[in-house]
Amino acid sequence: MTRAWAFPRHRPQIYAPTGRTLVGAQDVYSYGRDIRLARVGIRLALMTPGVRRALSRRTTLQLPMDEATWRETLTAASRLVSLDHWAIFRSSWRNERFILFGFDHRHRCTGVIHAFPRDHVTFHPLAQATLFRVPEIIGTQDVNAWHVRVVEPIPPRHRPFGWNPARIVDIGVEVSRLLAGAVSSPGPVPEDWVPVHGDMTPWNMRVDRNDRVWLIDWEWATIAPPATDLLRFALTHRSLRTDDPDELVSWLTSNLPVDDVAIRAAARQWLSHRMYAPSSSRTSRTEDVPGVSAARGQAAVEAQVLERLATYAE
Repeated sequence: MTRAWAFPRHRPQIYAPTGRTLVGAQDVYSYGRDIRLARVGIRLALMTPGVRRALSRRTTLQLPMDEATWRETLTAASRLVSLDHWAIFRSSWRNERFILFGFDHRHRCTGVIHAFPRDHVTFHPLAQATLFRVPEIIGTQDVNAWHVRVVEPIPPRHRPFGWNPARIVDIGVEVSRLLAGAVSSPGPVPEDWVPVHGDMTPWNMRVDRNDRVWLIDWEWATIAPPATDLLRFALTHRSLRTDDPDELVSWLTSNLPVDDVAIRAAARQWLSHRMYAPSSSRTSRTEDVPGVSAARGQAAVEAQVLERLATYAE
């Protein structure tokens, strides 16, 4: 365990040992909302002792592995990229994997280090596409019971992809081509199902200062109905603005550029996902973690919407 700054304060996902590293981490943190102007204020606040506590808080960070393995993991990563400082990203869902942002002595991000239990290594494409960039793998190494994968970082101060249905559909088509033969279905599926990213959201589709799209976090890639990624993006995009199920259903059915059959198929697919499973079916080890509670609350709202879309216009 180690002392760290946790950010954002009420739903922490970034943990850094020092305030200076926390500043660098928030530059590469994938916000769902476009807060390019607000980043300047956040940066200044995080750099100022005392003011820093308005946005973050001091906490005891439980490392995801024992001390010896932790030191070996940092050593392994430092063989692949410059690693003078680090910050940890932890999903609100507290997945088994964890993510490190590596920084050099000037606090520039040098790589994103993913660590997984060796029996739960997630998928990451090796090929590149035309309409988006997949962060390239810099290197991999096994450390005891963990697999370490280092990928290139997204350029700092990027923004989330906005609502552009035509472009999202085109990107979805290219995703299917990229993943063809690389992912498999969980069982027999209809002939019209296609490979999908599986978690296409504003925080996983980043746009850099050159207007290049970066598509990250491929661990849910699978075979699914064609509108699966489009519905996921639309729902999460709009959920950042409202948590009213009626408003969400109305907006989605008015703005999704697909027919009712496609909407129903995608909604039913998402309702089978573990993210929308009842709380009682999940492990209880993170029951009282604020970030988990908030994530489950949002998932409950989205589940209501998906249940209505699953029978929409029948």
